[in-house]
Amino acid sequence: MRKGRFADPGAGAPRAMDEALRLLSYRQYSTSELQKKLRSRGCAEEEISGAVRRLTELGYLDDEALARGLALSRIRQRRWGRIKVACLLKRRGIASEVADRVIDEIDATEELNAAREVLERWLRRNDPGGTFSRDVAMRAMRHLRSRGFSSSTVSSVINRPDDPCCYDE
Repeated sequence: MRKGRFADPGAGAPRAMDEALRLLSYRQYSTSELQKKLRSRGCAEEEISGAVRRLTELGYLDDEALARGLALSRIRQRRWGRIKVACLLKRRGIASEVADRVIDEIDATEELNAAREVLERWLRRNDPGGTFSRDVAMRAMRHLRSRGFSSSTVSSVINRPDDPCCYDE
């Protein structure tokens, strides 16, 4: 039983729907995350499944909308690549078919622009002289890969067709 200002002294285990609504008032949860939270709070399985079903009907619980929102915000604001976004969706308990569908909807141009911005910012900090030697290029590639960009995106950003670079030996 929970203690604190939300506790009901006459109740045993918290009711799943009330607890779910309280949790959803703070942030969005995936169906899987919400079920885990409700189980950890001592809610009965029947109550959990009923609450999840009703919240889904009402539109308060929508894994696809959550996945789409997370993917777009991570790419646009945090400048992540598709791979890192896919890992986040998996960690958040989004079904793989939903995650794959959302990842496929991501515009390749948008991801490419995000990778370019990440590279430009990284180069300002790590290559102030603008030499872009082979060593700098390799470090930049590792940085972009760590941000979740695919090898093809990284190579197209590093070897820009509009701005071919020559490596200093």
